[in-house]
Amino acid sequence: MGHTTSDTQLAQTKSALPSPNAPHLNIVAGTFFLVPLIIGIVLTVFSKNPIGVIVGIILGLILSQAPKVAKQWEKAVVLRLGRYDGVKGPGLFWIVPFIETVSSWIDQRVITTSFAAEREGYTILTDAIMPLPYNSVVSTRKFAKQNPDVMRRFIKAHLEAVHLLKTDREAAIRTLAKYLRQTKERQLLEKSYDITTGENILPRKQYPTNAGIKTVLDSLVKVYPRAATAKRILFAHPAPKPSDATPPAGAESSRTR
Repeated sequence: MGHTTSDTQLAQTKSALPSPNAPHLNIVAGTFFLVPLIIGIVLTVFSKNPIGVIVGIILGLILSQAPKVAKQWEKAVVLRLGRYDGVKGPGLFWIVPFIETVSSWIDQRVITTSFAAEREGYTILTDAIMPLPYNSVVSTRKFAKQNPDVMRRFIKAHLEAVHLLKTDREAAIRTLAKYLRQTKERQLLEKSYDITTGENILPRKQYPTNAGIKTVLDSLVKVYPRAATAKRILFAHPAPKPSDATPPAGAESSRTR
């Protein structure tokens, strides 16, 4: 299938945006680098010993890693020792050098395109990839214990539906046509399918992740303060062992969210 004008315009719009991993320089970090460097140069001049400028450079490099500035439309994904710690910004925020890192910068600006789905209300709010359980089903432990057969049948049906969406494009498009009440514009349906079944929204493996649960809990803290101390493990069963991960017939080996 050839590229359409919409595809070209979307690619051009995205190419104009900064890379999510591009360096973010800011005046605060620059100041934290220059002050120790200048002090080191002064000490070196008076003592005639290069150790001052060397220490100044090292100290400046370390201190300049701490302050970060996110623009009004940006969020920064912060990792602590390689684990997801939260999303910070916009504005000035601080990280601990060598302990915390910014893995990516999320651009929250709306990407305007001529994609016909926008006219139908299927608007792309962001193209960022962040840990979030987009498709989630929640049950109480009491219901799960009292209705194990219902739980098994639901999970089996859910996994089979994911498998169908991932492997049978035409059947999935027909389903979207039914529920979007749009059966004439093929391009709209294909674009809608590509977005709906993307790995960042509908992953093949339907495991709930601690990072995704944390994102939801963090967003609830202002309304429900108890969310700040909630244990993420209570919202999902531990991942099964490889020997226990037996998928239903025709479905991917995974668990429901």
